Amino acid sequence: VGVVFYATVVAYVHALVHATSIRTNAVRRKIDMAIDYMKYKQVPSKVRNEVLNYYEHFHKTLGACDYNMLEEMLIDLPDELREQLVMESNIALLKKIPLFNAVSVSDAFIKKMVQSLKLHIYLPGATIVKEGDSGTDMFFVTHGTCEVLNKTGQHIADLYEGDYFGEICMLFGGTRRATVAAKSFCHLYSLSHGEFMDIAPTHPACFASVLKTGEDRRKQLKDEDDDVFG
Repeated sequence: VGVVFYATVVAYVHALVHATSIRTNAVRRKIDMAIDYMKYKQVPSKVRNEVLNYYEHFHKTLGACDYNMLEEMLIDLPDELREQLVMESNIALLKKIPLFNAVSVSDAFIKKMVQSLKLHIYLPGATIVKEGDSGTDMFFVTHGTCEVLNKTGQHIADLYEGDYFGEICMLFGGTRRATVAAKSFCHLYSLSHGEFMDIAPTHPACFASVLKTGEDRRKQLKDEDDDVFG
């Protein structure tokens, strides 16, 4: 039995290494194509470096998988299982946020919001939102570090995995209270006002609860001159 088990493990590891090698080679081909294209188009070196840094980050954080592979994997799953996978991957994130963890906010409501989230990846130094700009999206940090800056560019605070910002703009519209930029490669999910309003009619009690919490938060922010979220 031990010999059979050992042989099975060896076969599995060999298959895994082979699959990883194939994915790595695919990423390398994509990078080589990007390099050739940028040379042909005479793309400035600054932009070239940003593109190559992005591919390197993407390769490391997703284990040589790209979004096309991930999408193909999800497409192969039955609808119910695909929805369950996406939901479980993100539902804990929303439940930790005060805006959405009220007793009256149901799991069904959270699930609908999770299905509406959109993923964004930002390079170091990229501006995510700018103070004074109008905004309708709320953001959730799932990877990396963001920094909050005031109007003079002074550092105010850092945001890490599990943090969020923009809830007031998402609920009520208006202008951004501060600039938020990526300090490192950052993965963020966004929820737009439009998506949120599309969910509201089917969950009126949950919608009312979130609005009340948001209104309390908005009143609190008016009394905090140094607060940067919204």
